[in-house]
Amino acid sequence: MAKRAPKMHNVSPRENLDRAAFIIAFTLGIIGGILLKLAGAHPFVAAGFSAGVLVSYAMVAWVGGRVKIEPEAIGDNCYYLGFLFTLASLSFTLYQMADPTTTGGKPVNIPDVISGFGVALSSTIFGVFLRVLMMQ
Repeated sequence: MAKRAPKMHNVSPRENLDRAAFIIAFTLGIIGGILLKLAGAHPFVAAGFSAGVLVSYAMVAWVGGRVKIEPEAIGDNCYYLGFLFTLASLSFTLYQMADPTTTGGKPVNIPDVISGFGVALSSTIFGVFLRVLMMQ
């Protein structure tokens, strides 16, 4: 009889790896997106970074040996990650609008706000795209 791997908090070790990959992708996406906005990167660069993190997570989850999970779960996780990136990006854009030290006491530049919202929404759109792709 094969011995089962011990569970921590009623979660198998394989599920812990799934969660760790998700948390790493989340942290990398949020921190990288905010740093790109602070550095003044072009909106396409920030949107591409988010998309790259989502694709990287999907690839690790799809081909990863011990991390590999079902395509439906990968698609759902990509959607959730995209949505979380959107919320973080929107929050940061709104914070920049509300903080007078960020804008140097000048009025808020509306095109910057619109591009910030566009970058935010692009991550959800890409997450939904990956979800639909993984469901096929």
